[in-house]
Amino acid sequence: MLFFLPGFIFLFKKMNFFPLFFVLLIKKSEVDSVMQEFFGNLETMEIVLMIVPLVLLELGLKILCFSIIGNRGVRNLSELWWVAIVLLINTLGPIAFLLFGRKEH
Repeated sequence: MLFFLPGFIFLFKKMNFFPLFFVLLIKKSEVDSVMQEFFGNLETMEIVLMIVPLVLLELGLKILCFSIIGNRGVRNLSELWWVAIVLLINTLGPIAFLLFGRKEH
């Protein structure tokens, strides 16, 4: 079985970008060997139970940061920049906001 990973390459020619579509073929055995090496002999449910607390922590940090941005305001950057940083940079974005972006009362 093969996995298909679509992607685009943009070629630059005379100030225009031309998207070139490509498909990366990966054999299931290669994916399985990487997963086996990384997770060992863990079952799928055990892996999910390991990841769920991290996802909840990340979600809680983002909600905390958004509530602080909305209620107290920010410093050093505009609110729009801090929202973008918190949304797009996982874990480090909310931590950076809590250290450098929240307004002290």
